[in-house]
Amino acid sequence: MARVQVNPSGGTRAGMPAHLRSRIAATAAALAALAGPAAETAAQAIVYGRLVGGIEHATHVVRSDGSVGSRTSAASSQWGSSMLGVRGEEALGGGWTALYKMEGAIDITTGHPSGALWNRFSYVGLASPSAGTLRLGNFLSVSNDVWYLDPTGQQWLGSAVLVKGRNWNGAANAIQYDTPAIGGFAASIQHSFGDGGGAGDRSAKTAVSLVHRGSRHQVRFIADTARDAGGRRANLFEHSHELTLGATWDAGDVTWFAAAQRLHAPDATAGPDRAIHWWAGLHWQATPALTWIGAFYRVGLNRGGGSARLAVTGVQYRLSGRTLLYATLGSLHNGATTDFSERYWEPQRPGLGRMVGYYGIAHSF
Repeated sequence: MARVQVNPSGGTRAGMPAHLRSRIAATAAALAALAGPAAETAAQAIVYGRLVGGIEHATHVVRSDGSVGSRTSAASSQWGSSMLGVRGEEALGGGWTALYKMEGAIDITTGHPSGALWNRFSYVGLASPSAGTLRLGNFLSVSNDVWYLDPTGQQWLGSAVLVKGRNWNGAANAIQYDTPAIGGFAASIQHSFGDGGGAGDRSAKTAVSLVHRGSRHQVRFIADTARDAGGRRANLFEHSHELTLGATWDAGDVTWFAAAQRLHAPDATAGPDRAIHWWAGLHWQATPALTWIGAFYRVGLNRGGGSARLAVTGVQYRLSGRTLLYATLGSLHNGATTDFSERYWEPQRPGLGRMVGYYGIAHSF
């Protein structure tokens, strides 16, 4: 069974078959209908999204013929996912609310969905201020909560690079419970019953995210485990245990970020089965419209796997509450035995580093 990563900053890229075109046409018609009469009822549907587009330049790219050179290309989701969604809720009385959400990543350079149509979220649930929220369906994994701890907000140059997208897993056939906040503490618990591979599929995923929020700080602990179809945790960057501990501190114009991750694949028989990944960084609010980002990431692998590091700097300039300009530059250094890339699915020669820059516009609606 082919594995499709569903992540907040990119996604798989493929052509669009005819049956998918018809599904999208039907979905567009449904969204148009929802946006009209639904506005007159208590169960209002909201259509929303974000479009991110720009230009990317990368050095030391390994081409299909084995040569190495630079690449300049159109960019769709390097700063953050381009996406389209619809969500809504209905008051049920007694403080209870029914809710739903459907959201999918798109590639604006082609107009195609990035993978399945609603690959980010498709769920229905019930919520209460005192009892919390229970949801059933398809989700981004709770491990994506690392977004709160990443100085770049999980851009393509960010916390996913040195773990090859490990934090970008999805959770299909899943149930998730979010507790109400009590004294600044809250938790999310998620379990996926597998990827739908049929009888004998044991690709279950379980994740927990615990957070304490104060007026200036956030401390978060995330634990998750992902198994393959055979129930094994044998791939460090795909099916493994992952523990994350991190914090942020708001010091006025500067917000500080720091976190550490431990990955373990106890069933791996070859190659590294453990990794320690850590990072630190900051946001400096230079003006109300201009934000400067700086971050440094490092990973170390056991069993002679080596180490790698990534330094990132960038700026974001808000033209309005919905539109911003962004520019991000990163320097990736691989050790003699590591082969990381900002496009984790793309092969890179061990020891070959890379400079990457991307620039563009993001608009939310």
